Amino acid sequence: MRSDTKEIYQEKVNQVIDFVSANLHQPLMLDKLAERIFVSQRQLLRIMRSALNEPLYAYVARQRIERAVMYMQLEKTSLAALAEKVGYDNAQSFSKAFKKQFGQSPKAYLHELQTRQNAYLKSGGNAQNHLQPVICEEDETELVYIRIFGKYGEKEPYETVWNNLLRFMAENKALSEATRFILDYS
Repeated sequence: MRSDTKEIYQEKVNQVIDFVSANLHQPLMLDKLAERIFVSQRQLLRIMRSALNEPLYAYVARQRIERAVMYMQLEKTSLAALAEKVGYDNAQSFSKAFKKQFGQSPKAYLHELQTRQNAYLKSGGNAQNHLQPVICEEDETELVYIRIFGKYGEKEPYETVWNNLLRFMAENKALSEATRFILDYS
């Protein structure tokens, strides 16, 4: 593929990713996405699969669930309201998609996340350092993140990075009961 074609495709991928991210709360129709970037539906699916290493529909579903995890940690809301915020018609379809992605219900997932955070706070944090976390400050919100590259869903890299992130935050006195975690698997 020529370099100018790669650049055009990358721009189209970025446009789709940005549009999806900004519109997770509403239905995302394949024909409208394709029209938006001036390609056929088939070409859109091919371009996105190549760029994302997963089908576009799987990417959208994953982004919706991951956005829901963020909302779950930032605000108390009903499952029905949460489902609507991330583009699901009802709480049942949201719960089913969430369980498919994470292997447990939304409530169980949040409880486990909070339990791990609290356990780490009490343990003093004894994790090994493999990746260097990055701290960002914007609009009076501090963000610490580590990006994981690799196959989606493999358990070991996530555990390693999770422990590394918690240790880093504890060492920098950035971990408290008010800390919220956002997992982004993109």
